[in-house]
Parts: sequence; structure tokens; C-alpha cells
Amino acid sequence: MAIVLTGATGHLGFSIAKHLVDQNRSVIALYRSSSPPQALKALQKLGVQLIEMDLLTLDEPQPFESRPIEGLIHCAAVFSYDLSEERSLYATNMRLTEKVVRLAQIIEAPKLVATSSVAAVGLRSSKDAPLTSDDWYRSPVPYLRSKHDSEQLLFKLCGKAQISLTTICPTHIIGPRFFKLTPSLQVISDMYFNRFPISPPLSMNLVDVRDVAKAHTQALSLAQNGRYLVGAKQPYSFHQTAQLMSEISRSVRVPTLRIPKPPLSWALGRSVSLLEWLKPVSLGPFNQFAASSHALLLQLNEFFSGEIWIDLNPAEVDLNFQSRSLTDSLKDTMVELRMRRTTHDPR
Repeated sequence: MAIVLTGATGHLGFSIAKHLVDQNRSVIALYRSSSPPQALKALQKLGVQLIEMDLLTLDEPQPFESRPIEGLIHCAAVFSYDLSEERSLYATNMRLTEKVVRLAQIIEAPKLVATSSVAAVGLRSSKDAPLTSDDWYRSPVPYLRSKHDSEQLLFKLCGKAQISLTTICPTHIIGPRFFKLTPSLQVISDMYFNRFPISPPLSMNLVDVRDVAKAHTQALSLAQNGRYLVGAKQPYSFHQTAQLMSEISRSVRVPTLRIPKPPLSWALGRSVSLLEWLKPVSLGPFNQFAASSHALLLQLNEFFSGEIWIDLNPAEVDLNFQSRSLTDSLKDTMVELRMRRTTHDPR
């Protein structure tokens, strides 16, 4: 029996591949011609079977010869916060969702496990009222909105195709074994190399990629459909995270200047409202500037929206999910960041 994996050259995908191989399970990874060579080399070193297949360019996914398929894990996605690309990325991720379900039908995969995001669940909650798998959130930011819409489309299509589906909604993923920086890793990298002169009012629920990978592999054994939130037991502020990193490495400086959250949140909210009010008004060349500013402010308003507390109980019970300590995860991430200067081969 083999497990087919999309997105294996990414941060999460590579950790899923390694976790499966460590369990002596056969893995078939689909990759695109544009995949980073160092990632493909690392997958080959693990003993993963590689098949070149770009689902986005195919009218119909192609069948391939292999042993019987145990399941399909889909964690491939196109991500970017580039304002000029966001709307095309939305369409791309929606199209990819349709192709993956069709692929599951063609290879007769009885189980599909797919990566979604906490962005499809919510971006603000409290300790007394944490986010649950019953919550849905459709962000005004196109890329984040694609997470919500593509996950709902997955449940709809898999229901019609009678494919068992489990979606995993992680919070902000960090940890080792990466070939390029994701948005979450970029923040940690900038903190590690002291690129923040101030502490922004940013709260992060950081989870280790290895724990998220294990949750995906555990979900393969679930016969029923399901949706699970995975992350840390509590969020940490930017300042708290920087303090932890400085305890791990003295080279990390904790910014002394801190931006208070209430004034920033108020300013962002009022600015977004003003630009939305100006949308129908014809202002000539200013309209393009206003549209770009509106998109940027929407992103900032989402990122600084609040803390993310999640209900981990379903994942702990059904997936045996356990989140390792933030200190251990940060330590391994920082070691990997140092290694990236000389090698791109995740250990």
C-alpha cells in the first residue's frame, strides 16, 4: 500500500514525507518541473518515489502505475501576500482543489487528508471562547479567503464522490526541514537576525511542523469525515516570542520599543472603512492607489486582529495530537536558519 502526497517539496509536505518514511510506509510524491532541485534530492534520499505531475496544467490528472493506494495527502498550495498576485492565486488554489479530488477518484484513494488553515476557521478568539471545528471564517483578503472556499469545496466534492475527507487546520507553522521561508518562518527569521527595530502588536499561535505532519498521518486511519484544529495551547505575543528566542541565543535582541495595540487597531479599522467608503467615488488616478492601499490595510488588519485560541481536544483525542514546547520548536528553527547559510538539505 502506498500514500500519495502533493506539496512534498514544501515545509509541511517534506515533514509529512519524512514522518511516513520513518514509519516504514511507502510514499509517492507528485512534483512539478519547477520544484526546487534540493528538495527533490532530499526526498530521493528518504526513499520517496517521485512522479512529475503538474495538476494545474492538466485537463485531467493522469493515472500512474503503482501498488494499491492507501490514501492521498494534499498539502500543496500556492501562497503569496504579493498584492498584485492575490486574486490570481485565489483562482489557482480553487482550481487545484478540484484537480486533487479528481485525482483521488482516478487513483481510487479511499481517504483524502487535506491541509487547510486556521484562516478558514477564524483569526480572533479568547481563552474562554476558543475556536472550534464548527467555526468558519471567510477573510476579505483573497489568499486567506481561498483557504475557506477551497476547504468548503473539498467537502462538497468529496461528498459527491463518496471519498472520506479529513481536513487539518493548523495555526502558524514553524520548525526545521524547510527549503524556503514561509510567511511564518519569515517572521521568525527576521526576529532571529534582529530585523525588527520595534515590537509590533502581533500575536502568534506557533505550532511545530513535525507535530502538524504527525496529525496528517494519523488522520489517514480515520474512516469518518472530520475537521481538526491543530496548534499551540496558547498564543504568544511578538514580544514574548522574542524574549524566548533571546534566552535561546544571546545574539537575539528584544526590541525595547513596543507599539501599543489599541491605537493601531483603531487606526487600521478606520482607514479600511474610509477606503471602502471611497470605492464608488471616481477620483481618477487616485482610485488605483486607494485600491492598493485598501488591500494592504485589509491584510494588516487581519494580521493584527487579535489572539488565536483553539480547542485542541478533538485533535488530542482522535489524532493523538500533542504540541511540543515553543522553546524546543524555536530552538530547532533557529538551528535550521543558521544552517541555511551553508546548506539547503534538511536533516
